[in-house]
Amino acid sequence: MKLGFPVQENNGNESIIYGDFCDAPGYLIFDTDSTQLDYIENSCPTSAHEECNAIESIRVEKIDAIILSGIFPEALKNLSDSGIQVISAGVGNVGENIELFKSGSLICLTANVTCGDKNINCMCDCVTD
Repeated sequence: MKLGFPVQENNGNESIIYGDFCDAPGYLIFDTDSTQLDYIENSCPTSAHEECNAIESIRVEKIDAIILSGIFPEALKNLSDSGIQVISAGVGNVGENIELFKSGSLICLTANVTCGDKNINCMCDCVTD
């Protein structure tokens, strides 16, 4: 399974998860099978959200899930529609969140639930393998 993490800069497992998926300068990609950690740059980190599709930056990596700390509802929907599981990061850096993921301690997000006339995020079961 491949996990993606939006990051400010590549510091390996010590990298801090960036606050917004779309604006992140780059992404760390962790392969749970090989334990390889790679870095890719965001193709348009400073563009307006409607002008940039950050999903294209990670799509080539064929990631299964992205672990993040901030995302706009439209980007959440686009990732989910692309078959990429969206998971809320816990406290800590990339390495710590990899361990939280492995232990099943992180929460998946979805934009497919409504509450009255408001869209909300909700918890769901994460697939960990």
